[in-house]
Amino acid sequence: MELDPAWTIVHLTGNQVTRVAVMTALSSGRYEIIHYAGHAQFDPTNPDASVWVLHDGSLSATEIQQNVEGNPPSLVYASACEAGREDTWAGLRYRRQLHGLASAFLQGGVGNYIGGFWPIPDKDSPALAAYFYGHFLRGTPVAEAMRRAKSQLAACGGDPLLWGGITLFGDPGTQLSTPT
Repeated sequence: MELDPAWTIVHLTGNQVTRVAVMTALSSGRYEIIHYAGHAQFDPTNPDASVWVLHDGSLSATEIQQNVEGNPPSLVYASACEAGREDTWAGLRYRRQLHGLASAFLQGGVGNYIGGFWPIPDKDSPALAAYFYGHFLRGTPVAEAMRRAKSQLAACGGDPLLWGGITLFGDPGTQLSTPT
């Protein structure tokens, strides 16, 4: 898929995915979309301590919320196990308290967050993301883009643990804004 030349892609991999690099990206206000493909851990006893696992340590839900606040990207897609898992209904609290990674991003101002509820298989994750971006970057609303991506993956025999466990949090009608 060819992108509009106004888009700039910054790709960090391996030992480049450090706490400083990720916090800088999250807080910069330079990115419309942040895609994280890595490991996440949900902490059921302390959901605000749930983390993205990076090369040189972890970034907690609390740190994430603090770093996106003020200059949030429009969309964060976290292709990681339990990146969309939130506290149980019995444990939900309000007034800016975090319930997991999804609420950290949303309370920080991110308009849409995509993450997995449970451990997701790696094998089909790149295909699901490619299908999603193939629709979303062409102007399809975010929820419809994810629905189509899941349908495509299911139709070609993709693992239902992946396409069944990835969830969108946010405004389903959001469309990609044109870069300026």
